[in-house]
Amino acid sequence: MSKGPSLLRSLAFDLLVIQVVAIGALFAIVLERLGATVEELEARDMQEAAMELAGHLSFGDGPKLALSPGDMARFSPSYGRYSFAILDDGGHALFASVEPPQALADPDPDSAEPRGRFKLRSRHTLLWGVSAKANVDGRPVWIQVAEDMNHRDVLMDEIVSGFKVRAGWLLVPLFFAQLGFALVRMQRRFRPLLAASESAASISPQAPEGRVAGKGVPEEVLPLVEAVNSALARLEVAFRAQKEFLENAAHELKTPLAVLRARIETLDQGELRRELEVDVQTLSRLVTQLLRAAEMEGLSGEERSEVDLGNLVDAIAGYLRPTAAMAGKSITRSGDKSVIVHGCTETIGQAITNLVENALAHTPAATSVEIAVMGGEHPEIRVRDFGPGVPKEEGDLVFQRFWRRDRRKGSGAGLGLSIVKRAMELHHGKAWVEPATGAGAVFVLQF
Repeated sequence: MSKGPSLLRSLAFDLLVIQVVAIGALFAIVLERLGATVEELEARDMQEAAMELAGHLSFGDGPKLALSPGDMARFSPSYGRYSFAILDDGGHALFASVEPPQALADPDPDSAEPRGRFKLRSRHTLLWGVSAKANVDGRPVWIQVAEDMNHRDVLMDEIVSGFKVRAGWLLVPLFFAQLGFALVRMQRRFRPLLAASESAASISPQAPEGRVAGKGVPEEVLPLVEAVNSALARLEVAFRAQKEFLENAAHELKTPLAVLRARIETLDQGELRRELEVDVQTLSRLVTQLLRAAEMEGLSGEERSEVDLGNLVDAIAGYLRPTAAMAGKSITRSGDKSVIVHGCTETIGQAITNLVENALAHTPAATSVEIAVMGGEHPEIRVRDFGPGVPKEEGDLVFQRFWRRDRRKGSGAGLGLSIVKRAMELHHGKAWVEPATGAGAVFVLQF
């Protein structure tokens, strides 16, 4: 099953995109509204200036504009910020802030908008203004008031441009602070899921009672956790029933085998008795391996102590030498005298015993099984036989449970090497087979 992307990273990326879009849109909206507000304020200011100009205009004895000193300074060409033009109904300039009088922009006589706005751009200036229509002494006039947007005193535009820079630098740390806070909160929300995955990883045949932790799991995921725990409960029942059946069957077979062996011994010496003794020995070995396999599945490898591999190998070799001698074979021991590892003596002993018994079963008569104990950073036990060897492509298969190259030959059930592999797994070690120099195979246990 292919591994999918990290949910936490995916959500973080989605959150990053959403925040960038949201903050960018908010920044654009604020700028647009701020610009519109500034423009409205400026337009209102110029509209009021136009109405003030209309108040100083009269047509009693001909067109006359009486500006106050303040207005004269405001619209002075030397100041250069504001300019105005007063046009008659035909669009001819009556008065203006410059001489000779001229319109700032072409008026639209048909416009119903009393606050018509215009923009004029030249090489050095940008005029932005309003055209207001008024009636003075019964005569319609157009009053145009404009502001030079490039003038140094246009504070509103400086505020807007300054806001872009200041707000930008303010939004950047705010963005990262908000993103960091969101990521921390997301990671905290994911802790129950991580705890659930860790508890699921700890479930094994040696600890079938384990369950997936459901505390604090989101309600959307809780049904999945409950379904998995329910399945694990059913598997635990089936596993324990299978293990108990295997143990009971192996124990129950011991008694009839013992009775059968005793009855065979009462028979007269002959070919039939020898064949029956071989068959009983094969059945006994199979029952012993079944018991070992059942016991091995129940071990956790947690109870450990110092184990001297040298002494253990010496004891096993001494126990199996009579069996080897009866078949015309021998067992030799070499390597370091004492090598200490941490583990379970019984489990390691079962692995070594199965390995030596397997070698004795395959090495020819008049040959020996060589056991070498090697210390170092990764201690090893190497068991060599002089049998047919193991092809490279079968190097992993021989450690599988119930696997045999040819089921029509041999007396084993394919359990011995699987027990060896399981024992090394419990000790976080390795077991493998490699070709020997000349003939045979070398089985290696590395701790």
